[in-house]
Parts: sequence; structure tokens; C-alpha cells
Amino acid sequence: MPILDILDQEYLSKSSDQNQAELKNMYLEADPNKGKYKYIALPMPGLTLFSDTGLANIRCLFSVQERLYAVAANKLLYIDSNGNIITLGTLNTSADSSTVKAKIKAITGASDNNHQLLVIDGINGYQYNTSTSVGQFPITNSNFPQTAIDIETQDDYVTAVLNNSISYQWCNVSDTTTWNVLNFASKTGQADGLNAMLSHENVMWEFGTQTTELATNVGDPDLPFTKNSTFLHYGCPARYTIAVNGNYYIFMSSNAHGGYSIYQTLPRIYYYNPAPVSTPPIDYQIGQWTTVNDSFGNIYNVDGHEFYELTSPSANQTFIYDIPKSQQADAQKGAWYKRESYINGSYGRFLGNTRAFCYGKRLVGDFNSGKIYYEDSSNYTENGTAIRRQFVSPSGPTYAGGNRVIFSRMQIDIETGVGSNETFTLEKSIDNGATWQLVNTYTIPPKGGRIYENRLGSSRYGMIFRITTTMNAKFAILGFQVNAEPCHS
Repeated sequence: MPILDILDQEYLSKSSDQNQAELKNMYLEADPNKGKYKYIALPMPGLTLFSDTGLANIRCLFSVQERLYAVAANKLLYIDSNGNIITLGTLNTSADSSTVKAKIKAITGASDNNHQLLVIDGINGYQYNTSTSVGQFPITNSNFPQTAIDIETQDDYVTAVLNNSISYQWCNVSDTTTWNVLNFASKTGQADGLNAMLSHENVMWEFGTQTTELATNVGDPDLPFTKNSTFLHYGCPARYTIAVNGNYYIFMSSNAHGGYSIYQTLPRIYYYNPAPVSTPPIDYQIGQWTTVNDSFGNIYNVDGHEFYELTSPSANQTFIYDIPKSQQADAQKGAWYKRESYINGSYGRFLGNTRAFCYGKRLVGDFNSGKIYYEDSSNYTENGTAIRRQFVSPSGPTYAGGNRVIFSRMQIDIETGVGSNETFTLEKSIDNGATWQLVNTYTIPPKGGRIYENRLGSSRYGMIFRITTTMNAKFAILGFQVNAEPCHS
């Protein structure tokens, strides 16, 4: 067998004997221009404190006109570019339910001095005029659907999805305080109800749990949103997994045949034909969740990589999808990783509960505290808490069809300039990750460089490797190779 490059994409197979490749709190960057290696593994950015609300949790972040608003516990807040906090109003809930998250939307009110926010929390609706500094907590109009499960905005209307219904209402144009019970429309194509709404590319998407219908604003003040002829045989069972970036969006999908997958819309010519971007192992993992209703998604950019971040609070997991540059929904081009945080003594889901891009920063709200952070590529901790970064190699490259293979040498290239006294461990497994044996703990040389290990043993079933570190320094794996020779005796 030749020298093997084993730094490759994650593919956590449903069968542990098939593949256990995994990458946590790191991501791969391909080099198509004849670099040393096909991929390098880079660290996800750390988190630096931006503002501390002093409250129990951050439920929602929302950026509009370069101003940041937040729902923290039971408060609606405005937070300026220096992290200073102004309380705008008090909600009647302090935490999200399992099915409805706090959500903020805004309209211009058809005037530069009439900007309005509308907030829901699953129990009530709340309105705040940022121009006049006057709000209603909750909204006093008796026609507002107080238990709305989702809100959306388009053309200076706010739509509110009714709870346990096929219908949605909208406010009077440019006025979030005035609602008319006759201002409503319904999703009627199938009986799977109305679960979420999304305004995208000036089209209103009406998601049921298994089917989707589309409507456009035809300019009729009595019935602005009129259905077009498009009907899609998939829906969105988890409304907060919908995340938009530019001319596409990503969401969790399901249909009448069952199962859950992550779908992405394609460029305009294929706009009404989203395609799956999740792999079968990811679909399998989602299928193991006891509920999908509480899961949510965000899209953000890190140094030229666009990531879709999918979190399940009930399953305590976060998956990351590295969206291909082409923005084509091609599962063979995009890679999946994991992101995790160390909270209350154990590793679990990433602590980010909500995101917003504002003041030139990627802001992250903490589900476990009232802190808001910004992602910081020069910080290798989460506000001082160590980040565990881990790579598990795929099993295929070292498997020779049951023939014994001798692993005579290993080399790992680490980026230079990371500083001294930083360490990582290397473990090996010959039973597909069921048990692990420590190979060595390595101290990275002051200038980084190449680390070797000889005489790693032999196996008939392949050998997989696990690298783990919690170093407070940049940890970039530039290459991971092993020398493997068939045993002829």
C-alpha cells in the first residue's frame, strides 16, 4: 500500500464498522491548486464577549439598519455598538417553549420616522416603534392572534401564523398595531396545516409539515397575498431550521413518506426544486431525535466558508454543513461537521442559541446565560472556556480487504507559529472506534512543524486515528499521513 493521506471529510456511518470519520470544532479547506495536501483542517473561531445582559438567556437576536435588538429572558433590548443596553419592554415569558421561539421582525412603516418591531413569544405579540420609542407589551388590538407561532414581513405587512391552523393574518399596511380579522388567507392544498412562512425573492412560502404552497403580493389591499400555481410535495416540520443567505435558503424537510432531510434551494432556474444536501448518516442522526420541533438553523460566513448550523436542544447536538461555493445543493461537494461546547461539566450542543450580523461582527447569543459574544478567529476559547477540537480519520484508506497491514510510520504536519507548550493527543483503534489506545501526547514545537511516530502496529481490519486537543492556540492540521505495508507472511 502507498503512503496514505487520511485527512478527509466526515462521514459518520450508521454502521460503526463502515466509517467513523468525524471532525469537531474544525472544518476542512480544500486546496485545488497543487498544495502539499488535498485538505487542511482549520479551527472554528472562538467567542469573545460583546455584551452581558445579566439575564438568564438570549432567546433572539435581530439586526435592522445596523441596530441590534435582543430578547433576553423576558426583556426586549436595544444594544448599541459598544455593548451598552437599553430595555425597551417586558414580555410575559422568560424562556422559549419546545415549539415556539421568540422572534422579531421589522417594517419601515412606509416612512423613515416610523420603524416598527413586532415580537412574538408563543403566548403574546408585542410591538415597539423605534422612531417614537412607544410600544405595546402586549399588543392591545383584540384581533391580533396572540398565540401566533411564526411571523414574517413583506412589503410593509407583517403576517402571523395562527396556532393549530391552516391560516395566517396580516396587519394593516405599515401599521403593526392594527389587525383586522378579515385580513387572512389559508393554506388549503393539503391538510397538513400551516407551520411556517418565509418571504424570499419576493415570494411568500407557506410551509406545512409535509407540503408547501406559494403566494405573491398582487397589490390588492383586501387580499394582497394570492396563491400562484406552484405546489411542492415537501414541507418544513421544524420552522426555525429555515435560514436564508442571499438567493437561496436551507431548511429541514419532510413529506408524506416520512423521514427528515436538510434541503437547499437552487439558483433561479431550479428555484422551485430544492435538493437534499444532508447525507444518509445525517438524516439518520436527525431521525434519532425524540422531537425535531425545537431544532433551529443559522447561516454564517467564516473566512470565505458559508456554514449552515443545525442545532437540536433536546438532542443536545449541533451539526455544521459547509455550503459549496457554487451554491449548488450537491451533497458530494459540501461537508458536514460537528460543533460542540463545554457547558455545566459536559460536552454537548454549541452554546449559540441565536445569531445576527451587526456592527461588522458575527454575534452569538448564549442559551445558557445572558451573554452575547462575537466570533473571533484570534480567540481559541469560548469566552475563556477551552474548545475541544477533534479529528477521527476514515477507515477506508487503511483497510486492505482483511489482509494484515503493518503501519510503520505516521506523520502529522501542524501549522507553524502556534507557540510552545501546546499539546495534542493521538489515539488509534483497530476495532472501528469501539476502543481506543493512546499512541502519544505531543508537545508542538515552538514553530510548529512535522511530528512523527514509528511502529504503530498492524491490523486486519484497518486502523483509525483520533487527534484531540484543547489548546489555547491556533490548531491547524496541514497533513496527516501513514505508511502502510501489506504483511506477506
